[in-house]
Parts: sequence; structure tokens; C-alpha cells
Amino acid sequence: MADRRRPAARPQRQAPDVHGGWVGRRFEVTVGPVAHGGHCVARHEGRVVFVRHTLPGERVVVEVTEDRQKGFCRGDAVEVLEPAADRVERPCPYSGPGRCGGCDWQHVSHAGQLGLKADVVREQLSRLAGLDVDVTVEALPGGPLRWRSRARFAVDRTGSPGLRRHRSHDVVPLDDCPITAEPAARAVLARRWLDAGAVDVALDSAGVVTTTTLDRRGRPLETQVLRPGAEVPEEPAGRAQRTAGGRDWEVEGTGFWQVHPAAADAVVGAVLDFAA
Repeated sequence: MADRRRPAARPQRQAPDVHGGWVGRRFEVTVGPVAHGGHCVARHEGRVVFVRHTLPGERVVVEVTEDRQKGFCRGDAVEVLEPAADRVERPCPYSGPGRCGGCDWQHVSHAGQLGLKADVVREQLSRLAGLDVDVTVEALPGGPLRWRSRARFAVDRTGSPGLRRHRSHDVVPLDDCPITAEPAARAVLARRWLDAGAVDVALDSAGVVTTTTLDRRGRPLETQVLRPGAEVPEEPAGRAQRTAGGRDWEVEGTGFWQVHPAAADAVVGAVLDFAA
């Protein structure tokens, strides 16, 4: 007879093992199509492997970094045996397997990056919406480097700023970030930030750099403004000037705005074109 005083225990859900199995294994694969999130898809011994730092069609050696145990794992291309035509030397010395996780396609030519992004959008439209359409991704002006006007840098326990490794809490200290506008990168990376967990930085249309330090719970601590030609930050922060749609906008210094200086104008232009 069942004991009605104690309800039967529910079966415990087992979390996937992210440490065992294939983690650390190396093997050769021929890389398949690009996937969302900076990966390409490969297969090995009947399992899907999402591989970073590679390109479709390449033959690479993969090192498994994460094993989800249920049909797929993640890994890095640690050796390229047969490179694709769009592979280039990385312009950032911090990019690559086991390094900074801030960029997905530093090893790909600019034209190749646009093609990969178009492939991802095309596949999503086909798989999710059943639409078979041509997709072209157009580059905004300014080139692939020094375009980012707003960023958040992590800070390690010694006060050194940097960015995190891919899918990790580990901070990779940086001397520079080649995709970030030089005044914004210099304002954060040229000094230490004791007692901070992160630093938000933004460069506005007038050349004003604003930094906001955050504690390790993401709460704002202090905001400073550095104007062009000035060596000492001002406190408290002023407002940032942004330009889009032929108008000037005033926003919070490190508040939300499109990270590429030309993005807001591009969105306004697309909406006006469709409205017409």
C-alpha cells in the first residue's frame, strides 16, 4: 500500500554534460555551410559539430571545446589543411581559437563576410518562413575596422580591461580593439579600472567620448566625459550628440544608439524608400 503522506519524488532532469565526452578530442573534418552565431556546420562519426574560425569548404583539424552529449558539439578549427579562397590573415592579434570572443569572422575577407551574412539570412528565411529569395548584404561606409562607436569592455580582478573568451567568463586583456573607434578604444584600454566589473564607452558625432563604469553586478558606478583635445575627463556626464535622418539627436552618453555611425541613416533611408 502506497504511503499517501509523502508524494512520489519527481524524476530529476539531468543537465547536459559540457565537460566530458569529446572535449579535447581532435579530428579532421570537411566544413559544410555557415550557421548563425559565427559557426560553420561539419559532421564527424554521425554527430553535428559547430566549428568556429573556419569557412565553408575548408578541410580543418577541429578541437572539441564543448560536448552537449545529445547529438552535437562545438569546436575550434586549430589547423587549416585546405583553406578557402576568402581566408585572410587576421587583422586583430587577439582573434583566434582560445582568444578573444568579440569577433566571429576576422579570418575572412570583407567581401567574404558579406557573403556569409547573406547566406545566414537566406537560410533563415527559407527554413523559418518558407521563402526562397535572393539576399544581398551591403556594406556600410568606412570599411571593416574602426567603425564601432559604442562598446562594453569587461574588467578582470586586477583592473585590466578586455573582452571575454567565446562562451566564457574569462577576460582576455587587450591593448587595442581594431573594430572599435580609436578614441573610444584608447579611453578604456589605455588604463586600469580598479573595483569595476565592466566599462561602457561611446564616441558621439561631435567626437566626445563618454565612459560609464559598472560594478560586477552590472550597476553603474561613475560616468565621465572626455572632449576632443582634452586630457582630463569631466564629471558629471553631459549628453551625446547623434546625427541621423538629417537631424541632430541628443541622447545619454553611453545610452543605446546604433553602434555603426552610418546605421541609423541606413535604417531611416530604407524606411523612407519603402514608404514611398
